[in-house]
Amino acid sequence: MNSPWPAAATWTVPLFFLALGAALLVLAFALLAEYRRLFFSDPKSAMSLDVIGHLLNLGAPGYLGIFGLGFGGFFVAIGALMAIGLVAFPVIEVLRRVLYALTLNFG
Repeated sequence: MNSPWPAAATWTVPLFFLALGAALLVLAFALLAEYRRLFFSDPKSAMSLDVIGHLLNLGAPGYLGIFGLGFGGFFVAIGALMAIGLVAFPVIEVLRRVLYALTLNFG
């Protein structure tokens, strides 16, 4: 009888997504915290940084931080759902096999 549990190499994919999402979240929070610190220390230079970003079609650093938060949260959610699936589906399969064995014995 084959084991319903996935191979160890299968866990690298959700762990990769979790690590990538966590890295993006940390970088985005760091960017937003630094941008906030810059804005409160010298609002004029922060606004000129925004204007330069808009002139070069790069967007403001705040937009980049928000996109980083969004993509980081998305990757963390995908990695968590994959990890939950890697645990839930084998548990369901084991329960199915146990119930089948019980119906063969007592049914």
